[in-house]
Amino acid sequence: MEETKKRIGNDKGGSSAGKKNWIILAVFAVLAVCFLVWAFYPRSFEGITGVEITEGVHIRCNVQSDPFVEDYRFKELSASGEIGDVMSILTSSDYRKDIRYPFSNSATSTQTYDGRNMMLGFYDSEAERYICHLHLIDAGLVKVVNYETAEGGIKVRTYTPTDSEMFDRLYEYLDDMAV
Repeated sequence: MEETKKRIGNDKGGSSAGKKNWIILAVFAVLAVCFLVWAFYPRSFEGITGVEITEGVHIRCNVQSDPFVEDYRFKELSASGEIGDVMSILTSSDYRKDIRYPFSNSATSTQTYDGRNMMLGFYDSEAERYICHLHLIDAGLVKVVNYETAEGGIKVRTYTPTDSEMFDRLYEYLDDMAV
């Protein structure tokens, strides 16, 4: 009987280890929730690009309808109405981090690719430098290349728009204007 009491007394130390396991599990659960919030929290267009439209900002656009035929059409938008229209379309959607390929700069969508893509370069003519490039591919993927980072380097990130029709509206608008 004394031996049984000793075992029960020793089991109290085991419950301490059980508490540690629960604490570790809780920490991992909190970290997982934080990651999911970070990944799925929608960001604004300005938040992902750092682009603020001012007097000297121009947008250079390339529009392509078939990746196997070199049919890029180019248009530089400098008129405030054209830039305002494009910005209105781009800001009509929020953007979520694309976590399918978190470390890849060449992520591709899982949707059926119809060949349409656009590249927009935001150029600051007063500072004579590019602010960022946007590659809009396959209606579900936005690849952002920022040239102004705190470290002075290039930052490439991939996002998906929350408004699934934004890509179509932007493509139609730019395709009608492109030369």
